Amino acid sequence: VKPVSTAPRHPKEALTVNETQCFLNYYKGHHLEHCMLLLFQCGLRIGELQALQWNEIDFIDDTKAKIHVNASWGDTQCGMNRKDPKTRSSKRIIPISNSYTISVLKRALAMSKGKLWVAENETGLRPLDKHNFSKRYFTKVGKELGIEYSDDEMGASTYNYGIFKYDPVEKVGVVK
Repeated sequence: VKPVSTAPRHPKEALTVNETQCFLNYYKGHHLEHCMLLLFQCGLRIGELQALQWNEIDFIDDTKAKIHVNASWGDTQCGMNRKDPKTRSSKRIIPISNSYTISVLKRALAMSKGKLWVAENETGLRPLDKHNFSKRYFTKVGKELGIEYSDDEMGASTYNYGIFKYDPVEKVGVVK
């Protein structure tokens, strides 16, 4: 039996359309632009991004692709590694129909020079560290842009919020 938590719950907050656009504009041309697009436009969680391998992205043509989300990154018996996601419904296929996102992904794939991870660390041997990624690319940049709420799950929260509140393609630039 799981005890009832007495810790205050902090609801996940989504960025506004304007804040999202500021964040994505900040990363235009950056070596991690493809990661930000996957988080904000496809709703990947940070652990899913960390576990994502290039062979799990199917480029159909210049306007269509599919991401096969099969794993998450987290603590296992062998240390930090790929693992099954928390729920069966987390395994999914995400279609992409945004030609700009696809072109950025293709450019990142070419730059990876055959490496395995979509969000690779500097050595290319492992994914980016979650805490380092959060501090450097969300918290620090969020402060610089004047965005108060900025953590590693804000991409997925913003994506989910955008799906229900706005016309995703037109307002937030996400794929339906």
